[in-house]
Amino acid sequence: MVIYACDVDDAYPFPTRALRKSIYKRVSGFYKTMSYGKHRISFKEATDDGGFFVSDHAAGYYKKNYDRQRHVRGFAMFNEEILQKVRARYGDKYFRDVDMIVVVGTDAGRNWYARNVNATGFGMLGVDFTAGGKTFGKRQGKGGITVEIGSDIGTPNPDDDRHLNLTSIYWVFAHEYGHWLGLGHQPQRLRVYSLMSDRAYGNERMPHYGPAPLDIFEIMQLGWLDERDRERVNVINAEPGRRTIALKQVRSKKGRVLLRIDLPDPKDKYYLAYHSQKANDYDAAYAGSGLLLWRKRGYRIELVSPGRGDENSRDHLARGEDEGGLPADFFNSDTGETVTTHSNTKQAKSSNSSFSMNILRETQREIVFEVLFK
Repeated sequence: MVIYACDVDDAYPFPTRALRKSIYKRVSGFYKTMSYGKHRISFKEATDDGGFFVSDHAAGYYKKNYDRQRHVRGFAMFNEEILQKVRARYGDKYFRDVDMIVVVGTDAGRNWYARNVNATGFGMLGVDFTAGGKTFGKRQGKGGITVEIGSDIGTPNPDDDRHLNLTSIYWVFAHEYGHWLGLGHQPQRLRVYSLMSDRAYGNERMPHYGPAPLDIFEIMQLGWLDERDRERVNVINAEPGRRTIALKQVRSKKGRVLLRIDLPDPKDKYYLAYHSQKANDYDAAYAGSGLLLWRKRGYRIELVSPGRGDENSRDHLARGEDEGGLPADFFNSDTGETVTTHSNTKQAKSSNSSFSMNILRETQREIVFEVLFK
């Protein structure tokens, strides 16, 4: 259920029907694509006769008067009041077919501002609310999310107030929905390779192309891809010799979309997936096309960059550079080079191997490459 709300002092225009339908279509399509068609979202919306549900007080009131035992900050007290207004208007049974609630609000500027936690959305409703025979809890994965369609966009200046562009709204909505599914923030080491990167958006770096994809490990975490499924995942051991591998574009519903290389230590693996910018709308978030290579050692995951191997796998994106990562992060046919990756670490003493990769053929839908183990 999507509820549109604002505080009594807000002056934002109510979003048009076309904009609202576009949000639903885009977010639903994103998760349908990421899940290989397994996850579908149906939307219903609650409006006050085609407009915002309006709070009884200005935002500053909630910031000062919220109950710290019951609310997660002032926005939760605001949400609770709005939810009560929706129930009073539509009735208790209106909530029975609802799995999650999204409160889509505007921005109250300085009155909502909280240093170090200001954001365009929250992966929680912030309050326990019971309706329709179920409780929508205040923690992620239970209650719902709060999304702002107008915001200061996490800037250090609470007066920097603007209306978010449409693709930014897509990003925030999809990101917060990911929290509701149970996904946490991805550490900065993966930068913008995942929708769930906690610092991948904000201020002038807000993406203008819509959501970046979930990364392959999040897709596996949600059960949409099983690394044991041999129809979808090519699994090879790091044994001496040459292998020729073909992978479909990572969003393909059919064929193998992931290569897993098992090293001698069972906790040490490499994963390769092929991302083609032109093959799918959502992969336009990437800086280039080609193979992305991760190394997973136990619970630690590293993105390995071409030509640098494991020891320097964390390439850093300088402030002010474009979103989407660096083209040099991709193994692709344009470079014409053979990249050697070494595996010899203290964390996995039994793992002592090296391999090189060479791209043989690359199209928008498939990539073929050689892996040579020494």
